[in-house]
Amino acid sequence: MFHSPTHPYLKLLHDLVLAMIFATAVNAYADESSDSEEKAQYIQITPSLVTNFRADNLRYVKADVALKVRSNQSILMAVESHLPRIKHQLLMLLARQELEGITSADGRQALKEQARDDILDILSEEGIDANIEEVLFTGFLVE
Repeated sequence: MFHSPTHPYLKLLHDLVLAMIFATAVNAYADESSDSEEKAQYIQITPSLVTNFRADNLRYVKADVALKVRSNQSILMAVESHLPRIKHQLLMLLARQELEGITSADGRQALKEQARDDILDILSEEGIDANIEEVLFTGFLVE
């Protein structure tokens, strides 16, 4: 059976060795978890999206949009290469909205979810497996 050293220097050496083993194990675990978790990155869609939408009289909506993405750099570049098609789809989505839906909080939430689904459909058609967590309206104006 193992006994702790009784000499003070041996006890100190014993404690240091155990601390080093523990620190090495913690660092190895931290390295593994940081590799498996991708950090959120944001793709800003520029310029602002401006279009008219369905209303009794001529009305416009201006939206600043960003995509919250968790993917590696090659996926981000692939998403950026399809931004013209994504912008087009977002403009068509905004143009189909009605005043009540575009000005209420629930309507905007539904719009965000539909925009995310539409973008994921586009990327899926192109064979891109991007983890788009959220579509963010960083600016939203209805006139």
